[in-house]
Amino acid sequence: MMKFISSLLSRLLHAYGNSKTNSNSSGEAPINSIPREVFTEILAKVASASLADHFNANQSCKLFHEAGCDNLIFQHASVEQLPIIQWYPKPEISTFLKQCEEAQNPEVLYRQGMVEFFHNNETELGKELLQKSANLGHVVAAYVLGIILIDAGDDDEDVLRGKQLLTQKSRCTRNKRSRSGEIDECRKKAKKSIDGMWVNNSLSGAKKYSCNNLECTARNQTYEADNQVLECETCNCNKEVAYFYDMLGIMNN
Repeated sequence: MMKFISSLLSRLLHAYGNSKTNSNSSGEAPINSIPREVFTEILAKVASASLADHFNANQSCKLFHEAGCDNLIFQHASVEQLPIIQWYPKPEISTFLKQCEEAQNPEVLYRQGMVEFFHNNETELGKELLQKSANLGHVVAAYVLGIILIDAGDDDEDVLRGKQLLTQKSRCTRNKRSRSGEIDECRKKAKKSIDGMWVNNSLSGAKKYSCNNLECTARNQTYEADNQVLECETCNCNKEVAYFYDMLGIMNN
C-alpha cells in the first residue's frame, strides 16, 4: 500500500512540477484539475501509515497543504511513532494532536484518556475519553475502560458495563486463537501506554468476582499470566483484571 501511495504521490508531484512550464491553453495546471477529495483521500492513507510521510507530503506543495487540513486526515492519522506524553512538546506536534483529538481520532482519544486517568488523576475525564475512543471501535480503549469500570465503578451498573466491554469482543470472535491474539494485543498496547508515563493514579487491587458456574473448571483457581481464553466470562474478567493489577504492580487482594 505504501509503495502504491508513494508512487501516486510522486506522479502527482511530478505533474505539479511540469505544470509550471507546460500549462494548458486555459492557464490551468493539470494538477489543479484533480478534485481536492482525491488529495484528501491520498493524504488520509499516508497519515494513517506514517506521521513523518504525512508531514513531508503536507509541506511538498500548496495543494497538499490545503488538503492536509481536512478533518479526515486528523481522524485517521497514525501517532504510533509519538510518545504517549510529550515531555518536551514541539508546538507543531501539540497543535497536530489537538486537531486529531477534535477530529475524534480513536488512537489519540485513547492515549489522552490513559494520560488523564493514570497520569493526571483526572479520572472522570479519562473515562470519558476512553469511552469516546471505544465507541469509535478502539479495542484497547474498550479493554482498559472495562477493567477500570470493574475495579472503580460507582455501582453495579458500572461493573456490569465493564464486564460487557471486556467480553463483547470475545463473543464476536468465535475462533479461540483469534480471541487469544486480540487479548495479547490489548495487553501489549496497554502496557506500552502505562510504561510511557508516571502512574499517579492506580486501581484498588481489591476486586474479584465469584464464579457461580458449577461447570466452570477455572473457578476459584489462580490465573496464569497468559492470554488463554476461558469459557467462563466471569473468570475471563477476573483474569484480565488480575493481569492489569500485576502490570501496575498492585497486590491483588
